[in-house]
Amino acid sequence: MTVPQTLVRKAHIHLPQAGAFVDWLLQHWRDEGIDVSQPQAGTLLLALADVGTARLQQTSASGIDCLLQPVAPRMGELMQLSLAEHLAEFADQMDWVEGSWELVWEGDAPLATSRLQVMHVLSNQALSPRMRRIRLAAGDISAFAAGGLHVRMLLPEPGQAPAWPTLADGNRLHWPAGKPALARRTYTISAMDPEAAWLEVDALLHHGTGHADPHMAGPGAVWAASAEPGSEVGVLSPAGGMVPQAPHCVLVADACALPAAARIAQARRAYPSTTVLLWVSDAQEQAALSPAFAGMHVTWLRGGVPGASQLEIAQVLQWLAQQDWHQHDTVLWVAGGLPLTQAVRRSVARLPSLVQIKSLVHTYWR
Repeated sequence: MTVPQTLVRKAHIHLPQAGAFVDWLLQHWRDEGIDVSQPQAGTLLLALADVGTARLQQTSASGIDCLLQPVAPRMGELMQLSLAEHLAEFADQMDWVEGSWELVWEGDAPLATSRLQVMHVLSNQALSPRMRRIRLAAGDISAFAAGGLHVRMLLPEPGQAPAWPTLADGNRLHWPAGKPALARRTYTISAMDPEAAWLEVDALLHHGTGHADPHMAGPGAVWAASAEPGSEVGVLSPAGGMVPQAPHCVLVADACALPAAARIAQARRAYPSTTVLLWVSDAQEQAALSPAFAGMHVTWLRGGVPGASQLEIAQVLQWLAQQDWHQHDTVLWVAGGLPLTQAVRRSVARLPSLVQIKSLVHTYWR
């Protein structure tokens, strides 16, 4: 991947245990379903077609060189912020004292600046039994109006007053002493009104175990189900994610990724073709969520555990194999659970008709 030199960002990380961080980051990215390679010991190479490439090279027991080559300026900012946040998360786990590690950026590339806004919930609407649309208000949402599909959010626990962090050097989240870090999740912006200063996010209520309510799984589902008007939530800018720009696009999304697929499909109405497959739990969920795709040709897959059950994953792969991949400039965009995205990646690698197709495969949950 060749990018203009003006977009290239270089950095050096000084830290007590460079090898441990490289190993941790490799496993962390793999756990998130991200394709990352390790061409040699101490080296990580990550390449995302719609984001860019990142290369981390351990240079000593306490040093790592970083090279980021984003596809666009905004992606460069998000890559810088993500690297800083991952490093800070690892430092917290290792209980390193402040000042024992640092991330130093080089050259003329602008330093990414993040902003934390505390927004208030205006409404919490049930679109379906498992999907909530939450409207948030803030004094100024102009930072999100420039584009980007997703926002990163800090989620308070129900009934507890949150202790908000500050953004320290390198855009690290610095939490008040003695206060636990809030859970972080990424959600798709489904709509916004900059003049009225509100934005909406759609959140899926994953079912499972591990909480007081056995039907909920994870802090994202707990927050989405319990967020009441007037309650607070932290939102980090800038927004991330881009709409595929190819003339022809094939979209595949499970229920969790459906809000992102809706944003992309709506933004692509002026393009020659967008083919869509959506996987939901049942007919009730399809009926509740189909208005976002009004006027589009959509194939609906119902049943199983969207994004995870093998019978339906096989149907997704069969549908993909039946698509016309001979149109010039076609992109495949897939998002959902790790079982689905792993299967799609394997299928794409095996199908000769997909070898030349640009594939954007994103794991939203595990």
